[in-house]
Amino acid sequence: KEDYLTFCASNFGKSYASGDDMFFLRFLQKQGKKVSFNLDKEAIVTTEMPSTLKALLKQRVRWATKASKTTNGLTYFFSLIIALANFAWIGALFYVLKNDELLPIFIISIFGKLLTDYIICWSMARFYYDSKALKFIPLLFVIYPLYLLCGFFISFKRKYTWKERNVS
Repeated sequence: KEDYLTFCASNFGKSYASGDDMFFLRFLQKQGKKVSFNLDKEAIVTTEMPSTLKALLKQRVRWATKASKTTNGLTYFFSLIIALANFAWIGALFYVLKNDELLPIFIISIFGKLLTDYIICWSMARFYYDSKALKFIPLLFVIYPLYLLCGFFISFKRKYTWKERNVS
């Protein structure tokens, strides 16, 4: 409680319309406090999923505008690894089109990426007792790079509307 009151008095992140939870975690890290993942079902906080594509894109713009203020080096590193893993197969596809002898390596790479995605998603599905989404992994394999690319480009947008307020 003492840390939270100190955070509130600091005005850290107050120039942003949302994200007080992430700004609080970043504030604690800057104070030298330990922040870790709590894998306890009683500690789960949920966010309502946007109901339209437009709402989803607005949410991503809102998140992107504060990412540089709430993200640390390790998060940037893992984000880079995720982006490379999701775009590597597309680049490899162009090499296969030029040299079909690379097709077996390409197929092994695709299988490896799908298997990795499945294992990660299966672990979360098991944790949440909900495996319905696992059947969509092959579709998401193709769509997710487009989603990442879209997220990258909308991250440059600095004006958005949130809770009927215009934010810039």
